[in-house]
Amino acid sequence: MTLSPLALPFFSCTSSLSLSFRENFLSESSYSLSSFDFKLLYDVLNEWENCITLAQCFSLWQKYIPIINKQDIASLNALSFNVRGLKNRSEEVVLLISSFKSDIVLLLETSNIKISSYESKFPDFKLYYQKSKNKQGGV
Repeated sequence: MTLSPLALPFFSCTSSLSLSFRENFLSESSYSLSSFDFKLLYDVLNEWENCITLAQCFSLWQKYIPIINKQDIASLNALSFNVRGLKNRSEEVVLLISSFKSDIVLLLETSNIKISSYESKFPDFKLYYQKSKNKQGGV
């Protein structure tokens, strides 16, 4: 894609009036923009004015477009399950975890457990246990 040979730059600097308008615009912009934003505007205007074709301008800007790679996008699958006694329902929990291929599993109301006895049942997970009781005596 190319611009017409008759197309003018963003600020045509063919006359001193145009140059004055450009300088006034940049001067006023510097007061209303942060220093980072003003530098960005200044650089973009310079690139725009110095490129002969639109394609050349876009090729300069293309390097700033991030490449989105599907491998960079990751997600975690979390499963929350109200167990109501892990001692009696541990096999059900193992089946549930393998069915859903969960990365994070939250087991609620597990009752008092000895965490070391469950490390072999859940080898792919790091186990954390918070011992506490609610009003009804459940954990």
